[in-house]
Amino acid sequence: MPQTALYQAVRIIPDDFSSSPGPTVEFVRSVHEAYPAMATIGPSDELGDRPLSLLYRRFSRQFDLSEKFFPGDNSRPEVVSYRQRYKASAMNTWRIINLLLRPSAPAGTSPTEFKMVHSAVQVDCPPDLLRYIIETKTAQVLEPEPGTGRLALHCAAAAMPSQDRDGNAVAVPAYLSKFIVDELLYAAPEAASTPDGDGKLPLHLAFDCGKSWIGGGIKSLVDADPGALEKIDLDQYPDIRKAMSFSSQLPSSPSDVSEDEKESIGNGGKKTIKKEAHHDAV
Repeated sequence: MPQTALYQAVRIIPDDFSSSPGPTVEFVRSVHEAYPAMATIGPSDELGDRPLSLLYRRFSRQFDLSEKFFPGDNSRPEVVSYRQRYKASAMNTWRIINLLLRPSAPAGTSPTEFKMVHSAVQVDCPPDLLRYIIETKTAQVLEPEPGTGRLALHCAAAAMPSQDRDGNAVAVPAYLSKFIVDELLYAAPEAASTPDGDGKLPLHLAFDCGKSWIGGGIKSLVDADPGALEKIDLDQYPDIRKAMSFSSQLPSSPSDVSEDEKESIGNGGKKTIKKEAHHDAV
């Protein structure tokens, strides 16, 4: 199946940006602006990569090469030049990733303040790249989005699947939403009990968007802030109510808690989110 123009553009960028002619950042920008959804949609290659995952794989490789150690004196000019070349290449690749995640401002409006974490959780961002962004820009996780007052967790809870040109939802891993929610809760569990500009908690937005109990991250949000359920009429969500009936609930007394559960339950009956080590499974 043919790839998108954006995928083809980023695929042929040389690793060191100098060994052979290749698309410039400005060229990639022009391709991206023609149809921004190409960053996350379209057929994946044999490795399952789309443009963003292909770029992050390249960035990781370039960064590793920029810190490569050689036998002998690593202060030699040729070694320093080699490292600098790949460091500059990694920075250029990161500029392209930043570009693809930056939302376009609607016609006639001015672009709002760009928050990379908020943007990444609203698109089909590769798990490895998303985790890197959250770990390197942790402060943004608790920064409200201008205009809406939403934290990144609100944005993730309200995010809907990307659509292709025909308006069809793009297939994503079943547990991607849960992975995103868990990563944000691990970085800032207090975000689950923080209202946005309209007074809504992340859990309420997840219900409004029809997210599923486990794969959609609703269970993770309930574990982080059980009290948020008090304002939700579960009779309106029979599928969630049914799923909850099959899930273990918080015990009524400490004596009912198993040793494993004691490790995961924090203050106030809220469960501590554990970082998912095997996130490639999503």
